[in-house]
Amino acid sequence: MGAHSVRRQRRAGAAALKFGIAAKIGLVLAVVGMVAAGTTGFYAYQASRDLLVDSAKNELLTATQVLARRITSARQEVTRNLQIVAAQPETLATLEDRNPANADRVAALFKSIMQANPGYFQIRLISAAKNGMERVRVDRDQGALMRIAGEDLQEKGHYPYVYESLALPAGATYLSRIVLNREVGAHDGLGKPTALLATPVFNSAGKARGLVVISVDLNGIFSLLRADLPAEFQLFFANGKGDFLIHPDPEKTFGFDKGRRFLVQDEFPATQMLIEQKDTHIVTEAGAGRYAGSPVVAAFIAQQVKVVSGEPSVILGLALPRASVVKHADRLGQAMVQIMVGLSLAAIFVALILGRVITRSLNTMSSAVEAFTGSNTLENLPLQRQDEIGVLARSFDRMQNQIRHQLAELEVRGNELQQLAYHDLLTGLPNRRLMMDRLEHTLANTERYNQYGALLLLDLDNFKTLNDSLGHEAGDQLLVEVAARLKASIRQGDTAARLGGDEFVLILEQLDERGIAATQAEIVATKLLRSLAQPYMIEIRERSGEVSRHSHRCTSSIGIAMFSDRSVSPEELLKRADSAMYQSKAAGRNTLCFFGRDRQMPAAG
Repeated sequence: MGAHSVRRQRRAGAAALKFGIAAKIGLVLAVVGMVAAGTTGFYAYQASRDLLVDSAKNELLTATQVLARRITSARQEVTRNLQIVAAQPETLATLEDRNPANADRVAALFKSIMQANPGYFQIRLISAAKNGMERVRVDRDQGALMRIAGEDLQEKGHYPYVYESLALPAGATYLSRIVLNREVGAHDGLGKPTALLATPVFNSAGKARGLVVISVDLNGIFSLLRADLPAEFQLFFANGKGDFLIHPDPEKTFGFDKGRRFLVQDEFPATQMLIEQKDTHIVTEAGAGRYAGSPVVAAFIAQQVKVVSGEPSVILGLALPRASVVKHADRLGQAMVQIMVGLSLAAIFVALILGRVITRSLNTMSSAVEAFTGSNTLENLPLQRQDEIGVLARSFDRMQNQIRHQLAELEVRGNELQQLAYHDLLTGLPNRRLMMDRLEHTLANTERYNQYGALLLLDLDNFKTLNDSLGHEAGDQLLVEVAARLKASIRQGDTAARLGGDEFVLILEQLDERGIAATQAEIVATKLLRSLAQPYMIEIRERSGEVSRHSHRCTSSIGIAMFSDRSVSPEELLKRADSAMYQSKAAGRNTLCFFGRDRQMPAAG
């Protein structure tokens, strides 16, 4: 009886020793598993956050550069309108004589330009004589165009934009400082952020007889730019000294005009490098001051004004809340915690059965996750195993897939920014930037293969009438249909693009010798005139919810510029087509006109 009791006690002690070793192995492996999972999760989470923030910074910088190019394009558009007005014979005639008919024609041209450009507050023709007396002036007053005449015309010779513009050479442009407009009688522009662009008007003897001035609504231009950005983006614009001109908080704009200055370098200290012209762009993060509760990632670029200006440089910036950048990484962090817990529990369970095997397997997996940060790939995972090691491997695989999903989302956002940079959001057609690249490529091909090409600039006639009568949504429908008709009317190798507003461009490649090439271009343009003159069906949703259909006719005017080599730059070629298009407008619209020829053709049918 005593011997049996001893044997039973020995078996119980051995069982207790065996359980103790298994428990200790399970505890050690659980700690190792938790450390490995925590380390992997921490590094993967940090890598994901860093990757997201770096990608957001690159996206912000790209978007800021795109906006800067669009601002430059807007300024070039104003310059082009100034040069068109300055080149008109009636403009010089109005400055040199008192024939009211010339002034009336100039005023009509001013109104036409302002109707096509709702962001213009005012266009004026100012004489160099009589202390800079205004000769022709058209203002925007409560949205309507109003010609100012008689005793209401003012002397402006004491303003810098007058005497500094008169000192410029022919064809040059002057840009004033961007300020709140305080000129008496400015109507809609009074007290509004305004930029003045001017160009001198010369006579045949090379003497400046006066100047043309366009007052541009700065808020209007930036409202259009802001409309294309996601709602979470914040837009900043400052002059070369750092004074805010555009800010999410309107109280911080034009502080120098209110007796207090609000500076971009105070809100974003890193921009001091731009103020001091030590760098052209910076990407920074702000988490102090007004951003203490909501840190932001921001990108700023400094841009030198390339015309004579009282504002030699400007600073443009975009900011994005950091929380929106890393929110995907936060979700990934939660998944990491779940995976870590599952890994720890599985390690304990498996350790009780096969301690050494599990230890070896965990070490293998730990090595795989250690290499994950560099390659973003977990290799040699035992996904087919049906035990706890397989559970762990599949958990890591899910983690890997989640990270890849985040990277795919980043790539999609990058593609969206690429689409924004090169295509028109409304019609999907190439925008001005992509069109100019393709035009440069076409010029090179025509010169290399001894071919001809044609540039067609198309402007819709009386497009504003549709917007005024049926609304901008109806106008957008018409523009989309116009784009569809343009694409259906050209060959596969040709390009249709939208410049902006109701202006479109076609690039025709691989045309035959000069005479035949012009005929081919004329055939295409005539076909377009007929196609675009066909009725458009516009759907309007009434307040009651019902949809009504309206038939609308909208003709177009086309200017054509031919080319055969690279002797003419894309910008000059676009100016030629633009000049021919205005000749078509002057000829009665719904016509086509070649640059440099007295050749016009109305639409048939």
